[in-house]
Amino acid sequence: MGRRRPESTFAPVDEGSTTASTRPPVEREPDPDGGPRSEEDDPSDTESPGIPEVSIYAIQDPRHPGFVTRGSEVALRNVVVTGLRSDGCFVEDAGSGAFSGLFVVLGEGNLPAGIVLGDEVDAWGTVTESNGQTQLDARDTGAELTGIRGEVSPTLIDPVDLASAETADLWDAVLVEVDGEPILVSSIEGAAFGVTFEAAAVRVDATLYANVAGIPGDERNFAGFGVGASLSGIRGVVNAADGQFTLAPRVSTDLTGYRALDDVIDTAPIITVDVLVAGDLVISEIMSNPTNDGPCDANDGCEWFEVFNATSSTIDLTGLFVRDDDSVGTVITDAGTIPAGGFGALVRGAASASPYTAFTPVGYYGNGAALANDGDALLISASAESVVLDLADVPSSTQGVSVQLDAFSITATLNDDSNGYCRSTKVFESFNGVDELGTPGAPNDACAI
Repeated sequence: MGRRRPESTFAPVDEGSTTASTRPPVEREPDPDGGPRSEEDDPSDTESPGIPEVSIYAIQDPRHPGFVTRGSEVALRNVVVTGLRSDGCFVEDAGSGAFSGLFVVLGEGNLPAGIVLGDEVDAWGTVTESNGQTQLDARDTGAELTGIRGEVSPTLIDPVDLASAETADLWDAVLVEVDGEPILVSSIEGAAFGVTFEAAAVRVDATLYANVAGIPGDERNFAGFGVGASLSGIRGVVNAADGQFTLAPRVSTDLTGYRALDDVIDTAPIITVDVLVAGDLVISEIMSNPTNDGPCDANDGCEWFEVFNATSSTIDLTGLFVRDDDSVGTVITDAGTIPAGGFGALVRGAASASPYTAFTPVGYYGNGAALANDGDALLISASAESVVLDLADVPSSTQGVSVQLDAFSITATLNDDSNGYCRSTKVFESFNGVDELGTPGAPNDACAI
């Protein structure tokens, strides 16, 4: 569950405040300390004749008494730069917190000369919505440097708040920080990667990162980066596009506590399933309807499902209890291990009967848990009587195609709803010329939006 919606942090609007200036008249909000702005507060030469000066809170917070309607022309005064992109900059009001950030569109190559993080700028333009992100379109007017405030301290938030569009929207364009131990890398796609916390998954992008290859390509600072590597904290600007919210670090120091995959594996203790708690193992992929053209004719012997290790330890799966919606369930008596942040596939039937050669199962769960092709439930626990580690709502299937959680959203809550899965598109094996699609025992693919 996300945090309670934060209270508005806008300053009270003083309708009677005025500012003495030799410039054309500008309607201005008071300073955060409650006093009217003065010329000394505003050393820039930026002119915005007849345009109301507002806070970012008034643009972003729909509860603000002076909420700015889209399409309005407004001016921002002395906002602080928190992120730089080739076509604009992210800025933040001095008060920080929810609703304090905004992206200012300047156009490709039109950033003010010498601009750096922590600079103060004035900008004015038209408030717009673009691909789910609120922006100030200042391409025709530009922005001017007005001073140096120093870098803004990020706001510490719960990573769960970024997993839901409703709560993430509060932090649109705000510099935030998320932490946890561990933050596991669960997927990599180009310059972007996914991380999994105890109760949330977050996508990290390279929109603002100094290295164009992103963190996965930054061998100098993150050598050996890969699925299963871990971090203890991530700072970055919340970026939005098409309803998807991501975290955008700016420099290597925005990521703390990095441990390469080999280091995690070498030092991780081995634990057994009886010490696990709910969410430590996540059912990340399911093949409930294998192809019938080949060795999978008899019963459901080729069914498999995959689990993701969301802990910082290596897990021995021996003793794991597996059950579907209407079976008594079975216990895996001989299984291998899954490293921290790793994936492992479990196959129905016995090892001697398995036809798969493209992947090595981490265990076999006998003849229990035969999944219905028109939808079912799949449960794993440490024993028949112990706490449920994960329960997946299995969607109806397409023959020969697995369903998987999005690579950037692998959590034990997303699979509570069958709509949390998407169908796999990658061929992993073929039987008699018929392809089977999935990624058993390997990182998932990103689901198409």
